[in-house]
Amino acid sequence: MVCVDNVSIQVLVSPLPQAEFANTSPNCIGSQVCYTDLSTTNLGYIEKWKWEFGDGSMQTVWFPFNQNVCHAFVDAAVSHIVRLTVTSSTGCSHFIEHMVSSVPLPVANFDFSTIRCAGQLVQFSDLSQTNGGGPVTSWLWNFGDPSSGANNTSTLQNPAHIFMTSGTYNVMVIISNTSNCVDTVVKSITINQIPLLINSPLSKQICNNTNTNISLISDVTGALFTWTATGSSGLVTGFYNNATPSGLLDQTLVNSGFTIETVTYHITPHANGCDGPVTDYIVTVYPSPNLSNTPPSKQICNNTATNITLTSILQELYLPGQPLDPRCWLLDSWIMLFQRLH
Repeated sequence: MVCVDNVSIQVLVSPLPQAEFANTSPNCIGSQVCYTDLSTTNLGYIEKWKWEFGDGSMQTVWFPFNQNVCHAFVDAAVSHIVRLTVTSSTGCSHFIEHMVSSVPLPVANFDFSTIRCAGQLVQFSDLSQTNGGGPVTSWLWNFGDPSSGANNTSTLQNPAHIFMTSGTYNVMVIISNTSNCVDTVVKSITINQIPLLINSPLSKQICNNTNTNISLISDVTGALFTWTATGSSGLVTGFYNNATPSGLLDQTLVNSGFTIETVTYHITPHANGCDGPVTDYIVTVYPSPNLSNTPPSKQICNNTATNITLTSILQELYLPGQPLDPRCWLLDSWIMLFQRLH
């Protein structure tokens, strides 16, 4: 005889929750990506969200806290597989994966003029790279020169700026591409001082056939000088232009006449690629002394004094307020003495 019995058990099969999410886009490398949970369940409620960002990072959120999160990838990859796993109150789980792309940042860079002088335009050249992202579309420059007022900034790609004062300035440019991804670079730039000729006085008196021997002085250490020269007449010679920078103006000037002549040197200082303003230096060249008695002869009787007063061209040319090199007068005296003895 076979004995049979039956029993019925009700089994409740819960439906899986449906995981889904959306994320912000476009996303720049290094910036936060924000995720919005779109998951649903037909039974119970979702009590846990597990986010895995594809860069080794993860975050778990439990109900009733906000399941929408933001995350910045810890590496520089341009794409990541992000997974969201949701678990319902019935213990059922489901996951979804999406690829999240990141836009590479542009790389900011620039160059500037090799010659940089106070009060003169300095040209800046944009050297930024797209770096695989979209084209660079905007530039914001700050020249670190607040005294220039509104001219301290520019939105041009290749601007120019005048720094009125020598010194070191920190110049910054911020660039952005079509995805609004930005990069910044700061570079130091040295602005050089404009050199000046500071000899005082700017004049000198010399005798005929004498070297000028002038040491030129500037307010900038190491400055050298070029010059052009002009004479007051054709009677003064020995001067010439100098296009090779030098610190010594040493020329032998000859005054072949009997009048005071001058040579004017138009001197330009140079330092660190900067040219200073032209300054005039005047050299006065006195003629050689010459016996100027007229007539140059005299008749006297025997045993009579000559009683001749000798005069020189230099004595006639000398004027108060025009100091003369004593050597010229010494030479004059020797000539007059020679004339008296002979």
